Amino acid sequence: MVEETLYPFDDGIDDGIESENVLIDLQDNHQEQARQLAQAMDNSSRQWSVFQQALALSGFQAWISERQPELTIDTSKASVRQPAYANVIDAVCHCKVGEFVICLLPIWGLEETDEVLVPRAVIDLPEYAAHFYVLVAIDESQELAEIQSFLHYGQMKQICSEIGPDMDWHYPLSAEAFNGEVSELLLDLTCLAPEGITLPAVPPDRKVVLRQLRPVLEPILPQLHSQPLWKVLSWEQAATVLTSPDLLMWLQHRPNIAEGIVQTTLTDLWQLISQSAVNVYRWTQEQIDISTTSGWNLALESAARSRTSEGRSRYQPNQKLAALLRDLPVELPPETVATGHVYQDVPFIHKPVRVYAVVWPQPHLVDTWDLLVIAGALPGDDPPDGLQLRISDVTGTLVEETLIAETNQAYIYGQVEGTFDERFLVTLTDTNGEVISLTPFEYQPEVVS
Repeated sequence: MVEETLYPFDDGIDDGIESENVLIDLQDNHQEQARQLAQAMDNSSRQWSVFQQALALSGFQAWISERQPELTIDTSKASVRQPAYANVIDAVCHCKVGEFVICLLPIWGLEETDEVLVPRAVIDLPEYAAHFYVLVAIDESQELAEIQSFLHYGQMKQICSEIGPDMDWHYPLSAEAFNGEVSELLLDLTCLAPEGITLPAVPPDRKVVLRQLRPVLEPILPQLHSQPLWKVLSWEQAATVLTSPDLLMWLQHRPNIAEGIVQTTLTDLWQLISQSAVNVYRWTQEQIDISTTSGWNLALESAARSRTSEGRSRYQPNQKLAALLRDLPVELPPETVATGHVYQDVPFIHKPVRVYAVVWPQPHLVDTWDLLVIAGALPGDDPPDGLQLRISDVTGTLVEETLIAETNQAYIYGQVEGTFDERFLVTLTDTNGEVISLTPFEYQPEVVS
């Protein structure tokens, strides 16, 4: 039972809230929605768990609506609606009632149970912690859900610290440890201030740990599509995976990734989520981001043609880039004609190549930007036959092109579009198989003064 000292006030509590009527009828649309969410799982072994979670969520929503309709419930970010989370967590996290975070613990059957298995992640990882943990029993055959009992975070943490997790990362709690007076949960949601239950803060070093564990995790992550995390990883390693939404998304889609490109997609992903990125917004302001060793140089319109000591004409980067842009079926907004243009020479051992990049904000779309990458020979050199260009984001490869010199192809290019919260990675591979990935690109106008 929640301590009375948690309440900021005593007046105004609805004495009409009672403990009865905790059985909720599950409607046909609840079951249909649960089936749809279950069928959306690429990993078929997770479908039954997701089906239960979805019914528990529907039952809880209906209970709140019936008993305290003035409370607002937000399930838009509920883990069961996000396959990447539902793929690994046997609970419904990230629900909100007002400003309270709720975690639902589904159990099958309305009969009394002696033990409840609580996933370690929802207790020990701040990203999953909740103000309240609610047991929801499901009986599909009777089309019923029952809100059985609850604990607040402080109580749950105390109990779990005393018993410790089992080998598959669950805390085996006695059902008697939970508060069966669910009317008190409604009371708390109505009268308690959210700050009355302190939740743990997310550690600031998540990305540092991600980089540190990459050499260990990258080779073994492909195994996780066929085995649970606890059979392959240590808890520290699993915590890193569970707190990286992009890694969870990759695991969710792993069954659909062709075996030949599994390692490529994972390597690209690691670089995107663990490395610092170059803020290409600075290029549109004719600035180079000196906070990264990205190797880019501005290609300014004022640069002029020069001649080598042998008398051959060489183009300065802007003139060469302008000529390339005229050849491409790409239409740049007028305001980007002289801004957002950069280049760098990529030092392949066999034959260096030149890469041009042009970035611009989409004039007709909010918080959206474009990246155009062109790769070819250094000015005056022959085209680098067999050069490959790949552009990827956290979802996988977006562009893949190969330069074939015998077709009189002098360069290859790719164009991608993303929102301000998206990053892109450009990777080049020469004919000898040498691979060089450039610093990831991001577009962040709000961080530039």
